[in-house]
Amino acid sequence: MGHSPTLLEVAQAITSPPYPTWSAVGIYGVFVLMILGLSHVLPGTVMQGQPFPQVWTVAGKPNRKTYKLNGLLVALSLYAIYIVGGLLNIWPLTLWADHYGDLAVFVFLVVVVLSTYLYVSAKVSGRGHFTASFVNDFWSGVELNPTIGGVDLKMFALKLAMTGWILMNISFVAKQYQLYGLVTNRMILYQLFTFIYMFDYYFFENAMLSTWDIISEHWGFMLVFGDLWWMVFAFSVQNFYLLHELEPLSTPGVLAILALFIVGFTIFRISNYQKNQYKTNPNEPLIFTKGKPETIEGRLLVSGLWGVVRKPNYVGDWAIAISFSLPCGFSYLFPFLYPIYLIILNIHRAIRDDEKCSEKYKELWKKYRQRVPYYFFPKII
Repeated sequence: MGHSPTLLEVAQAITSPPYPTWSAVGIYGVFVLMILGLSHVLPGTVMQGQPFPQVWTVAGKPNRKTYKLNGLLVALSLYAIYIVGGLLNIWPLTLWADHYGDLAVFVFLVVVVLSTYLYVSAKVSGRGHFTASFVNDFWSGVELNPTIGGVDLKMFALKLAMTGWILMNISFVAKQYQLYGLVTNRMILYQLFTFIYMFDYYFFENAMLSTWDIISEHWGFMLVFGDLWWMVFAFSVQNFYLLHELEPLSTPGVLAILALFIVGFTIFRISNYQKNQYKTNPNEPLIFTKGKPETIEGRLLVSGLWGVVRKPNYVGDWAIAISFSLPCGFSYLFPFLYPIYLIILNIHRAIRDDEKCSEKYKELWKKYRQRVPYYFFPKII
């Protein structure tokens, strides 16, 4: 493999400087306000989330939050506004790509300030769950669902993450066309895959309410950084390699990458759909299965793909992530930052999940591990 550029070198590949500017403040500020405004005015499905752990109860009853789910409409509306504004020369369609460097640094500062605010405000007000370790509390967070002005920051940040990622990608398509007067099949593949991923995420936005992130993870620096910075600026690094790579992929190459994406997406979607089905209606037959879902003593699902391995959704997500990077080729390691990160993150999360469930379910978890012994791949691991 050739020399793999650093994040700083990647940022310098675009015209903006790798330090915060007032332009970055304005661009990101308008972006946040538009997401906030569109989320408020556009219609959406109102749903209750899953019950929080027992410590989050009200008058002895499970505490549930109510969410307005309109992410897809918000995202598509914002993309339409951005593209139409660009075509009318109100702003350049390459705006986000042109300001990648200063936006990246400014948003990182936002992450630090926001994470500090979350910790200090929880400490002063007496909210949250603190441990003896400041580092752990700052990193992992002390509140499950912090709010500002009635806005659930965790769910709102997910809108900023997913929408900002695709907005950055759109900007790079425009950048390649501006520079060369064409858009390569490599770039098209990457943009198609990421757009489908975004669309699927928001189309099944209700499934997010039953995920580990929403139910169990406190919102501290780790998730703030992941949502606001990592997903927008690190997940989009493939664009830098696709931008100047004008040699098209061969037809067999396109078909192979497309096949990997389809297989991964199918596993990812079916497994997540089955999990959400079980959590929302445990007596309903899972998609592509017959009869009542099979469980361990009515508590742990072992039907469908969840009876094959413990984390089938992770495996599908890995295949999708790899397909995002394959259009860049194998000359550099850095375009594979996203799948490498995702695999490490998921393995770490699977281990943490196993420890947590072992403590929660005791002997029941031992039975579950005997019934489904492998994390990711049958007979392997």
